[in-house]
Amino acid sequence: MAILNITPDSFSDGGKHFGQHAALNALDEMADAGVDVVDIGGESTRPGATELTWQEEWGRIEEAVRHAVGLGPKVSVDTRKAPVMEKALEAGVDIINDVSALEFDADALPLLAGQDVDLVLMHHRGTPQNMQELTNYDDLIPEIMGHLQGRVEACVAAGHDRARIMIDPGIGFAKSLEQNYDILHALPAFHGLGQPILLGVSRKSLFKTLPFAGHTEGRLPASLAAQCLAIQQAVQMLRVHDWRESLQMRAFMEHLWFASTS
Repeated sequence: MAILNITPDSFSDGGKHFGQHAALNALDEMADAGVDVVDIGGESTRPGATELTWQEEWGRIEEAVRHAVGLGPKVSVDTRKAPVMEKALEAGVDIINDVSALEFDADALPLLAGQDVDLVLMHHRGTPQNMQELTNYDDLIPEIMGHLQGRVEACVAAGHDRARIMIDPGIGFAKSLEQNYDILHALPAFHGLGQPILLGVSRKSLFKTLPFAGHTEGRLPASLAAQCLAIQQAVQMLRVHDWRESLQMRAFMEHLWFASTS
C-alpha cells in the first residue's frame, strides 16, 4: 500500500504531493511500478495535527481519487469522515482506511454497512491533538486486540462482510516508543483475531533514537527492516512511503522464500 499524502503537514512527506500535478504524476508512477494499493489522504493525523472540514479534505483529494480509479492498483482513501467516505465510494474506491476504526464519525458505520468496499480499522485512542497523552495501558497487547475485536464485531453486526475487514495495531497512535516495539514483537498474536493485518511503520518516530534517524528522511533502513520483520511474521499488507524501495525489498524476500522452499 503506497501512501499518497496530499497535505502540507503530514509528519513524513507533508507538501511533497500538495498540488494536483505532483499527485497525479505520483499515482501514474505507482501504477506503472506495480504497487498493489494506493492510499490517498488529504488530512494529516500526525500528533497535534489540525482537523479539516470534510469539504476541505475532499477538495484536496477528489481529483487524485478520480484519477486513481481505473489505473490498476486498488484505491484506498484514508479518512475519518463519513461525507468523505461517501464521496469516495461514489468515485469507485476499493478500500476505506480509517485511523479511528469508524468511531470518529457516528455516520461512518451505518454508511459503510453492506457496501462493496474493504475496510481497514486501526487501533487508536483520542484524537491527533491528545493521543500521545493517552499511552497508559494495563496490558498493552490484549487491550489493543480487544479494541480491534470490538470494532470488527461492530462492523459485522452492522452488516459488513467479516472477510473484507483488515486490522491495524496503530503504530505511533497513542503509543510510547517502547510500546511500538512491543507491538512489533507481538505481531503474531494479532493473527489470533482472524483478520488480515495491515502495518504502518514507515518512517515513524519509533526509529528516531536510532543512528542518523532523527529526521524522517533518515528512517528508510529501519523502516525496511521492520517491514522485513512483518513479512516474516505473515503480515498481509504494508503501508509505505518509500514504495520503490519496499517493492524491491518484497521482491527479494519472495525470491529468498521461494528459492529456499523449491
